[in-house]
Amino acid sequence: MRLLLVEDDRMIGSTLRQALRLEGHAVDWVYDAKAALATLGICLGAQLIARALGADVYPGGRKEIGWSELQLSPAGLQSPLRHLAGVPVLHWHGDTFDLPAGAELLASSALYPHQAFRVGPNILGLQFHPEALTREFERWLIGHGGELASAGLDVPTLREQARQHGPALERAGQALLRDWVAGQTSGAS
Repeated sequence: MRLLLVEDDRMIGSTLRQALRLEGHAVDWVYDAKAALATLGICLGAQLIARALGADVYPGGRKEIGWSELQLSPAGLQSPLRHLAGVPVLHWHGDTFDLPAGAELLASSALYPHQAFRVGPNILGLQFHPEALTREFERWLIGHGGELASAGLDVPTLREQARQHGPALERAGQALLRDWVAGQTSGAS
């Protein structure tokens, strides 16, 4: 099995605009994925997949940074995302996207209607961060201090939320990712 992970600005560029300059590459990756390559996009990765499939990606008007539960669709409850039911996940974005044609919506949040989608059995886009690790959360706070200040977010509150919700997200996120990868090797999702 081959797996392509498109995660966030650490891999591709420091802003959405920079990443979308690589759109031709994203399109190649996604079309490979339609043929055989499993593709998981997290945060900016989900936005790139959506854009590569013809959907618009744009500023959301409001930052979604912090912890909250997802609203899983019926399809989401039958997918690997079921592990996240009732578990606050980490949101960290200000851009959003329209759902690509042919995509199945798996989850929404109170602020943004498109938090997770899939296209066929092997393309999964996640706007939130199931990979977040509690022990590394301080790096997020340090690396994004300016963004947090300009958004008026309270760092001690985010730190406490990470301590409170991070361990459950780690377990649920790992279960989600394990199930999705297992579905790629078995031919199901």
